[in-house]
Amino acid sequence: LRTMQRNLRTGEHALQMTALVPAATYLQIAATALRKLKCDPWQSHYDLTLRLLRGRCDVELLLGNYEQGYSIGEEVLKHATALIDKLPTYDAMARALAKEGKHQKSLQMSKKCAQMCSLYPKRGILLRGLRQLVSLRSYFRRTSDEEFLENATVITDPQTLLPISLLRQLTARTLLCNDTKAWLLTVTRLVDITRRVGICGECANAMVSFAMIHNKLGEYTNARRYVELAKKIIRKVGENNRYTSFVYCLAALFIDQYSKPPAEVASDFQYSYSSAMSKGEFEIGILAHYGYIFHAFNQGYPLGGLLPAIDSVFEQMKMYKMNGHFESITEYTSAPRKIAGALPIDWQECMDWKKYENSAFRFQFAAFWSRMCLAIYFGKYEFAEMLYEKMVAGKLVSTDAAIQTMIIMFCGLMASNRYRKTKQKRFMKILRQKKQELKKICDEKGNSAINRYLLLRAEMKSIKSSASLPTYIRNCYEASIDGAEQAGQLHEAGLACELAGEHVLTSSVDSNDLARPYFTKAMGFYQAWGGVAKCADFRNRRGEYIDEDQVKRGGWNGVGGGKAFAFEIRDKTKASFDMLSVYTPTTNTMARTFAGAKSVQQAPTSPNGMGGTHVSAGSKGSRAAGSGTNDDDDDDDHSALSDLS
Repeated sequence: LRTMQRNLRTGEHALQMTALVPAATYLQIAATALRKLKCDPWQSHYDLTLRLLRGRCDVELLLGNYEQGYSIGEEVLKHATALIDKLPTYDAMARALAKEGKHQKSLQMSKKCAQMCSLYPKRGILLRGLRQLVSLRSYFRRTSDEEFLENATVITDPQTLLPISLLRQLTARTLLCNDTKAWLLTVTRLVDITRRVGICGECANAMVSFAMIHNKLGEYTNARRYVELAKKIIRKVGENNRYTSFVYCLAALFIDQYSKPPAEVASDFQYSYSSAMSKGEFEIGILAHYGYIFHAFNQGYPLGGLLPAIDSVFEQMKMYKMNGHFESITEYTSAPRKIAGALPIDWQECMDWKKYENSAFRFQFAAFWSRMCLAIYFGKYEFAEMLYEKMVAGKLVSTDAAIQTMIIMFCGLMASNRYRKTKQKRFMKILRQKKQELKKICDEKGNSAINRYLLLRAEMKSIKSSASLPTYIRNCYEASIDGAEQAGQLHEAGLACELAGEHVLTSSVDSNDLARPYFTKAMGFYQAWGGVAKCADFRNRRGEYIDEDQVKRGGWNGVGGGKAFAFEIRDKTKASFDMLSVYTPTTNTMARTFAGAKSVQQAPTSPNGMGGTHVSAGSKGSRAAGSGTNDDDDDDDHSALSDLS
């Protein structure tokens, strides 16, 4: 018995430090000693047996030994006498199901758990969620953040924390499974618990989700408020908390990218990754690592520096046996790898959408985004039109800040090209709508998408005023090019140059002389970006207009004279990585994967404190093409209505 107790204590300590292999070894020795007892351990030593088998279940599931972990978990659920004793095992098994990619099963188990604790109703889900949302909005309107934090007590009682943890788990699963009604209810219930009972790491996580709801409602100021409140809760609870990583990752993905400087967003992703891996939260750690990479892709980092980072994500998913997000991340990363020439592009396979029709929402959207990205950059606009129709039919909408603005731009560019080819008014309507959506985002959330708005604006002016205002139209394109240069976004600078050249070819008498500088500059940007396949395709289509000598001479890596965009951890509480385990990554995993990335300056912060790009007019004369988003001369630039469905 003493041997079992000693090894149990050591194994639990190793598990707390995420030293999984030593933890499994010590707990296995303790289990062997337990089996040598002549009596039934569940009868004679209930508490010790419960601790031991619960720990073994946790460590085996974390190591990816799912069959063995589930078997031990079923034994715990069979012999545990109280519901409070069963809940941690239910939680561990639900997490493991999600790691395997069985998100619906994980969701059902989490719902079952919450219902046993009377935390989740069987009916009236939407109505209850909306009632709680109205009540909470009223409470936060009359309560300042300082008052809220001053009156809030930190929850430390394990029996109070356990149901809250289960409800947070349910919140994560409903978000991944796109169960909007259940997600709304669980988020508002967690925030209500925060208001009535106290604060903890789970409550901070819920506050970020509460911010996501307000962002969807079009209240970005409130969304920013709740994100900052969540971070204040984490600081009050203690940043050495397993949910710190969730708070920073979700905030960076869904809220902060609209307005915060890119370097700060990248720092938050890296901090989330290091915090998650040190606490054994491998799922959120890998998502933070991938979010970090996608943020770099969105900012136009050279693809040669991103490809090793992408490989490292797949290596970690394989190491930790994380199959839950494998398909989605594979789809999302296929676009940069194909543009860089690391993977071949099979357009026949890309156009086959039947295999995605019955797939999960997350997988469908990932496939849609990657194919739309390829279609726009390689000029396959008819294919992009088909994808747009699939998006509308399947209601494929993302609230991720970077993806949302990219998709809006892609759909607008598809519509402008298809209008030129078909003259169908529905395409002009789509272009106008997408331009308005980007303008609304820039006006209300920050100027991170200003280049994309200016590009759609130039496309619309090209269609409407091509013959009457040729110089003004070129100034519109040049404003978009200048903005992308200043932000260091190589890919969008190249795309804007390419589209400007196409406009000149179709509208100018002296098109050859005017188009040549645009196409040459576009090739320079694409080449600096590392788009090998894109460069080959572009040369094949417009090689006669490209001055290859100038492309070789041009210093395209130092676009816009912008400032360095560095991936560094800010001065936060650093996590210790001395984990005594071969399964634990080193601290500089992410930094190493970006060793070949570029240094690009971030645009200066605007006077209102929001990061973004300040764009000046392209040249003298005519109206200011890029002086901002509020002086648009179009009479159709009204704010689009927010749609919460």
